[in-house]
Amino acid sequence: MSVDQVADGTQYSGPTVRLVLKRLIDAGTVAPSRRLGKTQFYDLTAAGRAAFTDYILALLAFHADAQPDVQARGRHDGRADGHAEGPGG
Repeated sequence: MSVDQVADGTQYSGPTVRLVLKRLIDAGTVAPSRRLGKTQFYDLTAAGRAAFTDYILALLAFHADAQPDVQARGRHDGRADGHAEGPGG
C-alpha cells in the first residue's frame, strides 16, 4: 500500500501515516517494496504478517471467551432464553 492509500482508507493525514510507517519500518514489521513514479509502496514483512496473525487470533480468542456472557444475557431482549415476548406478553 502507499501513503495515499492508507490516508484515504483511514482519514489520517499523509504526515501521520508516514510517521507510523517509519515506526513500523523501524520495528521490522513493514518494509518499502516497489516504487511507481514518485509513489513508494510498502508491504508487511514476515514478522509483520506473524504479528497480524497473532492479533487476529487474540481477537478471535477474546470473542470466543465473551460468548458465554452474551448468551447468558440473551440476544437483544435481556432474556436468558433469547426469545422476545410477542404481542400480549
